[in-house]
Amino acid sequence: MPFTEEYKKLMLIGRGSFAAVYKVRHNKLGYIRAVKISNEMVDSENDRAYRSFLNECRLMLKIGNGSHPNIIHIYQPRLINNHALVEMDYIDGQTLTDYIKEHRWIPMEEFWKFAKGIVGAVGYCHADLYRFLMDPNEDELEPDPEDGSKFIITPEKEKELQAKYCVNHNDLHSNNIMRRFYDGRYILLDFGLAIQGDRCVKSSSRADGAYEYSSPEKLDGKEITAASDVYSLGILLYEILTGRVPFVMGHGNGMADISRIYDQQLHETPAPIGPLRQEVFEETHPGEKYIRDYPEELDEVIMKCLEKRPEDRYRNAKEMLHAILSVSSCQETKDQNLIATLRAENADLRKRLSEMQNDVRKTPVIVARSEHPLRRLRAIRQEDFELLSDPSKEWYHDNCFILPPGCRLPSSEEVSRLRSTALLPEDVWTESDSENACGERYFIAIKDI
Repeated sequence: MPFTEEYKKLMLIGRGSFAAVYKVRHNKLGYIRAVKISNEMVDSENDRAYRSFLNECRLMLKIGNGSHPNIIHIYQPRLINNHALVEMDYIDGQTLTDYIKEHRWIPMEEFWKFAKGIVGAVGYCHADLYRFLMDPNEDELEPDPEDGSKFIITPEKEKELQAKYCVNHNDLHSNNIMRRFYDGRYILLDFGLAIQGDRCVKSSSRADGAYEYSSPEKLDGKEITAASDVYSLGILLYEILTGRVPFVMGHGNGMADISRIYDQQLHETPAPIGPLRQEVFEETHPGEKYIRDYPEELDEVIMKCLEKRPEDRYRNAKEMLHAILSVSSCQETKDQNLIATLRAENADLRKRLSEMQNDVRKTPVIVARSEHPLRRLRAIRQEDFELLSDPSKEWYHDNCFILPPGCRLPSSEEVSRLRSTALLPEDVWTESDSENACGERYFIAIKDI
């Protein structure tokens, strides 16, 4: 490959119809990155495929490297030896697709981390990107008289700037999201079908995107808006909770499958999340019973995202994020209240236990001195003793301690507590230390009340 003079190729990450992605090390500077390089030769900078490639890179650079931690960072695109090339951060991880296949059951703490990260990333592109891209002169911004480094942005002006600079990803699916091994952070990739204003990058080989994640209006050839991304995000959240998308593509990916998915996305309501999540849990946790582990309000948020009409969904991913954070906050409050209740119950149980221990200390104790240091190292109840024959009674009388009616031998813990009250001598017989008996011994029994 022509780029190997500048880089050492470490491994092939993936290959598509337009480009391949490699993990590389820079020969001079030593850093590790991923490099996306076109498969085909590019005759000139006017080549249509190269212009599409540059459009995607320009958009990614516009989004602002480092402005959002859950969006892939890229670096200056170039044309080397007639091949388009761009560096990007190397993500040591796996796609969300592979992560779900591997684990199937995704716990709620992982769900919240994904939702806040990826919905937040798309929300940044929808509603906050203008803060990074706005031009004070071109956008006629008024300086804040109290702070010259800021501008006065009214709600009307903010809506205008959001409309101008909003980027719709337009190709959200689980293969375009990576989960980093190191810290579990989710990273959004591939803006090849992204739209800013009325311009679409269209460098992706799958021009229509992933049908299983496509909004009804996209499949119907209508206008793509931020609400279209909201629909795709709803499907991703549904997939994480249930282990599958609402409408599953067949293995063949033929026209019949595409037609079925198309019809389902336009007309069918997804199956409820709860039973599907229970099914996944019971399949992955044999013998365990599923207890609902997510708030009902989350069902409402996801189903609102999956409404067929764009106007019935959240307007953009930032609105969607606020709804998710609200549900998460309510759940955290419920959890904290539950913890407080459990702590109070625990304190009450400790108090009751202490009272019971005090009652044990007050329990009437019968103490008898042994007649011989090596005898009476065992005990028999009085009621059992009375049932014995005379010869047996004689033997038990000489060799055992007979428990009076209504009495029992104490446990070693009870003996320790009774010793602490100074009611007993130090040298007290119990079953646990009977084999070590020597010298004068005392036998005790506790009368149950």
